[in-house]
Amino acid sequence: MGQKSIKILIAMLFAFQVSVHAQTNVDKAQALFIYNFLSHTMWPENFPMDNIKIGIYGTTNTSNTLQEFTKERKVGTKGIMVFPVNSLEELSNCNVLLVAYNSSNKLPDIMSKVKNKPCLVITEKSGCIASGAAIEFEIVNDKLKFRANLDNAKNQKLMLSSALLNMSL
Repeated sequence: MGQKSIKILIAMLFAFQVSVHAQTNVDKAQALFIYNFLSHTMWPENFPMDNIKIGIYGTTNTSNTLQEFTKERKVGTKGIMVFPVNSLEELSNCNVLLVAYNSSNKLPDIMSKVKNKPCLVITEKSGCIASGAAIEFEIVNDKLKFRANLDNAKNQKLMLSSALLNMSL
């Protein structure tokens, strides 16, 4: 990734560490963060992926916002698909999984289903890195931020860029 791309990403991420008094701001910020995480996640070379499939487990307003935000966008040459995940059996279809705040209690079951599979697990609830999530959102001083864990990503056969890790809490 070029120096210019990193500077643009950093500017965008800082711009979206917005005040989160309104739920809409949280949804938009989470959607932008997730989209940018895609460019900073490396899946295994031998892992075939025509599109990046983002599953949403649980109920969150970010689902619709993310679907709308990514509708015409790509990451490199890959399109992006966002879809609800209604059961643990559907997790095998995901390259990325956003676990809604209201479903974070299912994270141990989720992690056992995606064990050793290249799936970037992101949670809306802080404290879930301890249960295996690679990235978690957190509100700090009315700003949406994120925490990334390289070891958890590696457990899922993924690599996170140093730029992403440097922006993490």
